[in-house]
Amino acid sequence: MADMCSIDFTTVYMLAAYASVITAAVIGISYMVGNFTKNPKVSVWAKTEAIQLVVSVISVIILVFIMNAFCLINMNALSELFGFTYTGSSSASIYGGAEHYLEGAAKFSHNSLTVTRYHLKGFTVLAYIGMFECDGVGSAAALAFPFLSGCMYGYSGENIAPFGGYGAVNGMLTAMFNANIMSYIMSLNYLFILRYVYYGFVLFLLPIGIFARSLPYLRGFGSVFIAMAISFMLVYPLILAVFDLMGAVLINSPNFMYYDPGTDLRPYLDESVYPETSSGASFAMMFDREYLRDKYDLEVSNLKYIAMFSAHSFIAGVFLPSVALLGTIASAVYISRLYGEEIDLSRIMQMV
Repeated sequence: MADMCSIDFTTVYMLAAYASVITAAVIGISYMVGNFTKNPKVSVWAKTEAIQLVVSVISVIILVFIMNAFCLINMNALSELFGFTYTGSSSASIYGGAEHYLEGAAKFSHNSLTVTRYHLKGFTVLAYIGMFECDGVGSAAALAFPFLSGCMYGYSGENIAPFGGYGAVNGMLTAMFNANIMSYIMSLNYLFILRYVYYGFVLFLLPIGIFARSLPYLRGFGSVFIAMAISFMLVYPLILAVFDLMGAVLINSPNFMYYDPGTDLRPYLDESVYPETSSGASFAMMFDREYLRDKYDLEVSNLKYIAMFSAHSFIAGVFLPSVALLGTIASAVYISRLYGEEIDLSRIMQMV
């Protein structure tokens, strides 16, 4: 786990300071040129940009202050304040809590994926098992007089699929399997975005934004960069940390795979228990129709709990992190308005 609060951002802060000094120099030179040439437009522009530079510097100071506050806030103490049971590290900060939630969501989705895959494979094998049943097999006449069997001197019978009815179950399990894959990939995707943020990628937007806002026709461009840096460093981890406070209910409950006194899905997490489906198993089916079903230990009653597990993982791995990202993007739009610029939300989504 990346420790956001132990990362040294001194270089980034120095770059922001250098950008502020260069911007101030550009504004000062522009102001002197405006006075020298008696051009009021240049002088007014310089005064306006001086105010914008002060706003940018104040924004950086506030950002650093809130980031330090996030590092001081303890998730365990915060959860006790609201009456929750925190399942992460006792020393986790806001930034640590955000990463803890996404890691837990990825693990939760992977567990749901494993359970669903086991049942999907088992029911698929059973649904596609085919047998040729000779006429009269099992009847009293065939047992007494074997020559009456349809396969005694030739082939007289029909092809059957003893568990073909499980084909309907496969459709449901396939849909849940696809949802679990999406949950797992999306939770990892959001986790990697968070780690890019933690390692200072977004903070590099600060010096670029400070300098770009002082250039003609680039104020909106610089405002977007500063707004994105503030939103992803403050709003994004804060929303995820709030979800992490509810982690004991969302993804870390000790009963998260035990929805009913008669159902426990945890044994299906062991992927080494997959039975063989070779020709030997098919040969055994000729004498025992229940052979493969017994091998897979499949319970039809588990299906509704697997569906609950899959839906739960989709909410934890896709829906809630997406809410956090949308909230972050929306906050960037409103923060940019503080700098006097209106930005297009659709273009911000494309940039992200």
